[in-house]
Amino acid sequence: MKKAILAIGLTAVLFSCKKREENEFTATDNTGTTVVSGTITKEMWTLETDGSDDFDPESIFVPAEGVNVTVRVKKYGYQGLYPAVSQYDRSDLYDSYTAKTDANGRYSITVKSNGNGVEAIITTNEFNSTKDTLVGTSVKTGLLSVYDGQNSGTVVLNKGVNYDFTRSIYGNTLVNAPVSYNAGTAIVTGTLGIEYIKKRTGFTVDTTLALAGATVYFEYDRDPVTLQKKVYTATTDASGKYTFTVVTPNENVDDFNHEGKLWINDRAATRDTFTLANSRVTGRAGVYQENSKNIYGVYSTAIKNGQHIEYYSFVQD
Repeated sequence: MKKAILAIGLTAVLFSCKKREENEFTATDNTGTTVVSGTITKEMWTLETDGSDDFDPESIFVPAEGVNVTVRVKKYGYQGLYPAVSQYDRSDLYDSYTAKTDANGRYSITVKSNGNGVEAIITTNEFNSTKDTLVGTSVKTGLLSVYDGQNSGTVVLNKGVNYDFTRSIYGNTLVNAPVSYNAGTAIVTGTLGIEYIKKRTGFTVDTTLALAGATVYFEYDRDPVTLQKKVYTATTDASGKYTFTVVTPNENVDDFNHEGKLWINDRAATRDTFTLANSRVTGRAGVYQENSKNIYGVYSTAIKNGQHIEYYSFVQD
């Protein structure tokens, strides 16, 4: 009888342990990776005889080397990497990944994705290259041309499922040489600040201080010499001031937007507090997130002063 009771008790204990083990839940990360790849080709001409003395030009496509391909992946909200996190009031809504095509026009980019599918936009940047002509087996160098950019529109990437983005791009010959753009210079100046906490009597406020020795970037929409986007860099002085001297076209030249984007990258730092006695107390560690602003009217002889930018969005480690 004692043996039977012991056996029943042991069975109950084993069953209880097994049931708890089956109900045990472990959270898993739903993110993974997707490989976005493809081939980018550019237009060129070929001449083929039709039996007469005339030649009929036709379009063919050859590998385009050095083309920038960018994948922007949504991070938050519906069909984002982290759908439970609100997408509103966030300056870092997208992760960006970039690669250049090789001599065969091929590229490959590994991006972060998840099992539910994330929204992404794939683009190729506009670029300049000569539009050549194939005559028999010989390639004749043609005129400098602007090759258009391509955009995938919104696509959905799933982890573990690769995505092909292959495009053929067309070029428009530049009728005017860069010398005709009346290139000059524009000046863009401003200050860079960083936000801290300042104690007042009974409350605290945010205060912005000049940030010295930091890097600021300015991307000009279209350089009048290369006819491509150009990125300038500057380092702030002791008072947080930066200055860019930008090569620009004349105000009246068509086909230029005369605009650029000023931006600062993420910055690892502490968010410090200044006391009533103005002494500085080291705060929590984290990252001040990137920030940017558009600047318009950047053309030859223009002076764009007072283009201030600051670090204020802080994320604690």
